[in-house]
Amino acid sequence: MRTSFNLLLIEDSLVDAELILETLGEAGFDPICRRVDTREDYLRELHTLPDLILSDFSLPQFDGKTALLLMKECGVEIPLIIVSGCIGEDMAVECMKAGASDYLLKDRLSRLPHAVSQALERKKLIEEKRQAEQRLFLEAFHDPLTGLPNRSLFLDRVNRVVLRNRRDTAHLFAVLYLGLEGFKIVHDSLGPSAADRLLIDVSQRMLRRIRSADTLARPGGEDFLFLLDNLKSDDNTIRVAERVRQEFSAPFPLDGQDIFLTAILGITSSTTRYEDADHVLRDATTAMHRAKAFGRSGFAIFDHVMHDQAMTRLKLETDLRQALERKEFRLHYQPIITLETGQVAGFEALIRWQHPEHGLMMPHAFLTTAAELGMLAPLGEWSCEEACRQLRAWQDAFPKVPPLTMSVNLSIEQF
Repeated sequence: MRTSFNLLLIEDSLVDAELILETLGEAGFDPICRRVDTREDYLRELHTLPDLILSDFSLPQFDGKTALLLMKECGVEIPLIIVSGCIGEDMAVECMKAGASDYLLKDRLSRLPHAVSQALERKKLIEEKRQAEQRLFLEAFHDPLTGLPNRSLFLDRVNRVVLRNRRDTAHLFAVLYLGLEGFKIVHDSLGPSAADRLLIDVSQRMLRRIRSADTLARPGGEDFLFLLDNLKSDDNTIRVAERVRQEFSAPFPLDGQDIFLTAILGITSSTTRYEDADHVLRDATTAMHRAKAFGRSGFAIFDHVMHDQAMTRLKLETDLRQALERKEFRLHYQPIITLETGQVAGFEALIRWQHPEHGLMMPHAFLTTAAELGMLAPLGEWSCEEACRQLRAWQDAFPKVPPLTMSVNLSIEQF
């Protein structure tokens, strides 16, 4: 079977060109050949990316070493073999250092088929390596479901625009964090496969709403990220956010049903003067959670008050997780009086938190957060045990008092 390949031949002698092609043909090659002998023609043909270049070393207007340098400047990697009638050993070594695959003399063309075979094989290995690197890049930096950039690649691109903004404050950018309300219901009711198809549909619809210079990414779950680069003004960010929201006014057809999702957007921009990409993403996420707290479709633009509130919340969560272990909770007992006799019939146990920094905290300051952290059950268990311990202590101390009752507040989950 004859081996076909695209050959670019740099040769000004028709006789020599025919001899080279004849030698290759006899060895079982069937090259599709284009011949050039000037710099301009070479550059034009170089962009067609031939499989192999055979080049005479010295032509009236051109030479093989220049061909190697031009190829490097163009950023392409094509095997080039010098085939010359007069190249010296020193010049041949220079050409090899410049990137030539091989060199041989025209009066010794018997070695040409072997040199071409080796060059084509090296090209094949280079191409396989390049494809493997592309696959690794896609796997490492792209979401496997939607094909969009993942969190790592998104942060890298954000970091680049942050650095550019630090050099040139007139270069504006913004990041939008998109959360989808209603997606979990689809996942739980129609299943993960249907939910995956829905995410693909969402990504395709969102891609139609951004410019080629912008980036749409999926960091995971039902969230998406937008990087709007090189904005003319900050007002453009609001217009993009409105367009994204409008996209969700139309349903997504899925398994014969119309699915409606709600877009929740958090926005931050270069006017905050960022130092790194992590802070950009942090603030966009904070703004998205603020928008979600509004309980309706909309968006929120980050400000520093949000960050302070987020840090306060983080500190509260950290302290709350440690409060049980540190025995910082207290029970205050409100007496229950029998109206007929005026006697104490029992008590209601009311939880308090003796915070080491903020002092005594009422339930409204921490119970909602405790519920979100899944701490109501252990708090209820502790309250029951502590209330029972205290009731037994009172019973032992006042044995003549009629049996007392103890009321303890429990969460619905624990009840």
